[in-house]
Amino acid sequence: MKQREIYTIKRKRKKIRLTQIAKVIGCSQSLLSRFEMGETGLHPDKLEKYQTYIDNE
Repeated sequence: MKQREIYTIKRKRKKIRLTQIAKVIGCSQSLLSRFEMGETGLHPDKLEKYQTYIDNE
């Protein structure tokens, strides 16, 4: 299982909405959605913030 998939599962288990993360890391909800579906990547800075947010919620 890829790290992206692991974080998607973690986010869903914690009931964190993409809109919440998007506001904090400064990107659109649609970008995060495409990232979680494996359609695009995230800039390393945003990826780190995404993971940190999920880990700390």
